[in-house]
Amino acid sequence: MIDKFGEGVPLAYCLSEKNDEETITTFLECIKKLVGDIKAQEFLSDDASQYYNAWAKVFGGCRKRLCSWHVYRSWDRQLRSKVKGEKQQEEIMNELIEIRNSL
Repeated sequence: MIDKFGEGVPLAYCLSEKNDEETITTFLECIKKLVGDIKAQEFLSDDASQYYNAWAKVFGGCRKRLCSWHVYRSWDRQLRSKVKGEKQQEEIMNELIEIRNSL
């Protein structure tokens, strides 16, 4: 949900010992019973597939997006594994951030 300042705010919280697709699906089904069907245009999450998969089961698919932190973390991991030299890694990361910020 977007607040009056254009910021995303959580609509519900799930406290659980498990973090699997089945548990998340059950949680989302409870939300659906309370508020009805939710038609999202985009789904913002991390790299873990269980969140989006559960959402798609309960509410239907939509465009999946990664949060900026996870995008940067993925870039960093890929750079460290593929590019030798910290200076080159830093230069490429700065270019990637510049490209992302221009979108």
